Amino acid sequence: MQNMARIFFIGINSIFLAACGITSTTTLFKPGATHVQKQHDLDQCKIASLHSIPQAFTTVSTGGFYDLGDIQCYPIRQERMMCTRYGSGYTMPRYFSVDQNQGLRWRFMMECLQKKGYDIVNNLRACTTQEERSHAIAARTISAVTCNPDTQLDY
Repeated sequence: MQNMARIFFIGINSIFLAACGITSTTTLFKPGATHVQKQHDLDQCKIASLHSIPQAFTTVSTGGFYDLGDIQCYPIRQERMMCTRYGSGYTMPRYFSVDQNQGLRWRFMMECLQKKGYDIVNNLRACTTQEERSHAIAARTISAVTCNPDTQLDY
């Protein structure tokens, strides 16, 4: 039982740590727009979304639980057994905040960027070479964008 809890805990933490290293797969396409212009427009739309749609935080918890651990028994005399419990303990509940309006603000931001002339392209792999990145930035049509040059934009 304790081993299963450890494996679960390690698995969940691995997912969270891996998510920290994930770069954005959303690309903003507007012919001739520089990285600085894209970030400026993105910031303006983000500010507008925060003014229009307030944050609505909710506290979410994962309940605490008591792990009974494992019991190991062994004979100590002919008719007696000695049992010991290993690995038992209480896991404290965890609390974190979730913004219920985050999805709505994201849609507002994407609509704002479209009004500024951007096309939003999702699920593009990141550019791996400088040549690929330069080609994607210089693209004049959306179909010419083969990779995401905007992985460093602060969404």
